[in-house]
Formats: sequence, structure tokens, C-alpha cells
Amino acid sequence: MGWQGSGALRIAVPMMPMIANFDDLDALRAEPDVSMAFIPPGQALPICDLVILPGSKATMGDLAFFIAQGWDVDLKAHFRRGGHILGLCGATRCWGA
Repeated sequence: MGWQGSGALRIAVPMMPMIANFDDLDALRAEPDVSMAFIPPGQALPICDLVILPGSKATMGDLAFFIAQGWDVDLKAHFRRGGHILGLCGATRCWGA
């Protein structure tokens, strides 16, 4: 996992198999105060300020994948630590963010 950017605001985005519109996040990566990382399968969600749950072309399949990765546990821990969560498009319906 590599953080892109050197900003103080750290944003993590889990990489789903059917991720949709991930290029919508390009504007955030261009912000000088932002560091963003796309988290590949097999890695835990890192400690960060914000987790963005991306849109999906197959929300139920991506939800099953998210849970299989253990990211549901990571996301709950992130929230308990006071972290923020933003669900885009279908992610808000599927994950109840």
C-alpha cells in the first residue's frame, strides 16, 4: 500500500472487484492536504482519518468480498476510534454508511 500525496488528511479506499467511478476520487488525490491510498485485497484497512467506500457495479457481491477480507471488522474499529466513513453511490445502500 502506498500513500499518494503528502497531506495530513489520510484517506483509505478499499479496492473492490466491481468498483465503479473510482476516477471520481482523482480530484481528492490532487489536493495538497490529502494523502490517499487504495487498499488492495489481503491488506487491512490502515489507521486513517477517512475511509471512502467506493461505488460498485455489483453491490451485494462487493459486500460479500468486503466481509471476506475482514474489512467490516476494520471499518468498525475505525469508527470506534472516531474515524469518518463516506459511502459513495451504491455503497451507501449496501453498507448502510
